[in-house]
Amino acid sequence: MRRSTFVRYESIVCNHISPTLGRLKLKNLTPAHVRRLYREKSESLSPRSVNYIHITLHKALRQAVMDGLIPRNVADAVKVPQAGQAPLA
Repeated sequence: MRRSTFVRYESIVCNHISPTLGRLKLKNLTPAHVRRLYREKSESLSPRSVNYIHITLHKALRQAVMDGLIPRNVADAVKVPQAGQAPLA
């Protein structure tokens, strides 16, 4: 992984994911939590930025599944708003 990619992922986690989901245990994370994150971020960020948040979270949860920390990737159950689409309800 390039250093710039790592820095971007780190920024997304520190600035967007951790403040909203950081207090939850992985096993307690639900699609509703992820939907709320995307909805909140859709109010202040572009759809592309919300998509970057989704990609970062999805990859982290996929690794947690592969490591046996959680049984499934809850981000699989959540659709990300596309450009021009209303924020998630």
